[in-house]
Amino acid sequence: MNFEINGHEYSSRKLDTFKQLHLVRRAAPALGSIVKAQQQGAKTIVDYAGPMADAIAGLPEDDFDWVVHTCLGVVQRKQGSNWTAVDTNATLMFDDIELPELLQILGKVIMENLGRFFPQSVISDSQAPQAPQP
Repeated sequence: MNFEINGHEYSSRKLDTFKQLHLVRRAAPALGSIVKAQQQGAKTIVDYAGPMADAIAGLPEDDFDWVVHTCLGVVQRKQGSNWTAVDTNATLMFDDIELPELLQILGKVIMENLGRFFPQSVISDSQAPQAPQP
């Protein structure tokens, strides 16, 4: 899947089936919070922030790190005509990727790999978490 965030082109590939299974297992509390928030009418990233923060805070650090680095491990960023890994050996390779961009990248990879587990209304563009407009 190709996507753009803040003017940078990214490409991600699917996780293998076993990593998808582990992703579901380790991220289940956070994923459940997304669905619950959506069912309660969440429409913007602000609406999702509290439930997601609570769910993420409850994940054991090792599980959280595994989810982040596994998801980032399948993402590359276009640099000129070349593609460069975003995460190598559990190290973020770009200093300009800050928390908002990181969360968007993670969201794209998670939905690409687990989107079929959610009702269509949760993953449709009109219902997806959106950053507030200035």
